[in-house]
Amino acid sequence: MIDLIKQLHQALNNISEITIDKIEKLVEIATIKEFKKGQKYIQEGEIPDSLGFVISGLFRSYYQTQAGKEFTKHFTEEANLVISYSALVEKRESYFTIEALEDSIVFDFNYKDWEEHIKDDSDFQKISVKFIQQAFTLKENRERDFLLLDAAQKYENFIRNHPSLARRVKQHMIASYLGISPVTLSRLISKKKS
Repeated sequence: MIDLIKQLHQALNNISEITIDKIEKLVEIATIKEFKKGQKYIQEGEIPDSLGFVISGLFRSYYQTQAGKEFTKHFTEEANLVISYSALVEKRESYFTIEALEDSIVFDFNYKDWEEHIKDDSDFQKISVKFIQQAFTLKENRERDFLLLDAAQKYENFIRNHPSLARRVKQHMIASYLGISPVTLSRLISKKKS
């Protein structure tokens, strides 16, 4: 547990300066959850009531059509929030599923407890704002890539901006994230290697 608290402190302190004492108080409202590869953090259609901070592991958020086709929304690595944000704040069903791609450990926070805990703490408010800024920036950059770039440019941006994901995620999931076919991605990878 002490190691997990240290990891949480280091990760949050990299976002905005915060003391270990505040982290220890934050952990009091958290539950440590372990997820096996393939286990769901949130299932499409569930109404979430919590948010998670990934200490170790990797998650994928994806939409699924009625025909079973999957579209990857994003990947969540260590030191990031795993969350269905709009469903959480609007208290409605999640439109997507969040699944562990690796065995993972998460500090899970009930959203009401989280809000209560941070409402009078400027350090945690700064961290929350930073997370929102990061999410918005990622979303804006992803939309730009989708609208303006060809398949090769999308792939180049992906491996430049997410080098560890290129090694940790299956190719068909990367293709789904980029909005290209697995065959196209395979060609791009082969071309890059030659």
